[in-house]
Amino acid sequence: MTPPYWVVWCEDGGSPTYKHPGPMDAQREAERLARAHPGKSFVVLCPIARVTETRLKVENFDPTDDGIPF
Repeated sequence: MTPPYWVVWCEDGGSPTYKHPGPMDAQREAERLARAHPGKSFVVLCPIARVTETRLKVENFDPTDDGIPF
């Protein structure tokens, strides 16, 4: 399976903010950012796995219930 997206990360900090649809899109963005921020390094990353917890507990409450049983 092809990775669903790629991100660009600055090694000096900050979090990726955009999911690029392809590796070349991300690389072009890394190059643009490197030109805009001389001396900083930008890395193109792709996910190797996705883990999702699917158990979910939903509780519904009746906002009109005043708690009086009669």
